[in-house]
Amino acid sequence: MASFWKGEPSCDYETRTPLRFKEAFIKASFILEIRRDYEYGSVAGSNIRGRQIREIPCLDDLFHRDFWVIRKAKMELVDKANVSNDFGLRKKFPWNGLQNNAPWLEDATDSEISYIRSNYALSGTSIKRIENPYLWARYMLQYEEFNADESKIAHERIVIHATSYTNALKIADENFNWRRVHRCRFGKGVSFSKTAGYANKYASQKNAFIIAGILISKTVRGSYTTIIPPGDYDTTVDSNGGNVYVKYYDSEFYPYYIVH
Repeated sequence: MASFWKGEPSCDYETRTPLRFKEAFIKASFILEIRRDYEYGSVAGSNIRGRQIREIPCLDDLFHRDFWVIRKAKMELVDKANVSNDFGLRKKFPWNGLQNNAPWLEDATDSEISYIRSNYALSGTSIKRIENPYLWARYMLQYEEFNADESKIAHERIVIHATSYTNALKIADENFNWRRVHRCRFGKGVSFSKTAGYANKYASQKNAFIIAGILISKTVRGSYTTIIPPGDYDTTVDSNGGNVYVKYYDSEFYPYYIVH
């Protein structure tokens, strides 16, 4: 397989427009998602949890010509993510911007601890804030993509996911992954709940909680047979329409805190 690290840029990336940078970052994110498909042992034409696996694109086609554009796009978005404190729980509790590598964790402040315990009924002895600029950049890009389509205006909902502490650390580094989920009562995606009690009740591993943000545009009731939501729906919910939210696509969620 040819390496996209070789060769000179085919154009002067400094003249590219911000939209071109955005398109390049989307392209890089697409490759990441495909690589995660292959990471779980499938080949093109087969499926993961009922989803068709895409052919892996030619790296020369997707990266070689635009490598410098993609790299600049990533760095610009990551730099922006490091200083962007104007959305979600980051707006309420800004990052200090000191984290540059895994595990991306900072001790929560006293005000954060008080807020989390009073609003989410979580009383773990350790509460860590996740400051992962790479995941945040992709999350913000997804939010922009949603809202670029007037028919898909998205809002953020703060929810809870129960898991093991080991998995929580992996999620802080790589984000949630629908390819690994086992709970699928309301759809074969990543399940989140409004309350810690409900999340803990149905979790297979449950000594840690993640407080997360998820992007929601349109919801529909899900079931065991839901592989992805129908039509232009992006989220499935339980029969009550609010205890459970299931997400199916990479980067439509961000893990804010680990409570352990």
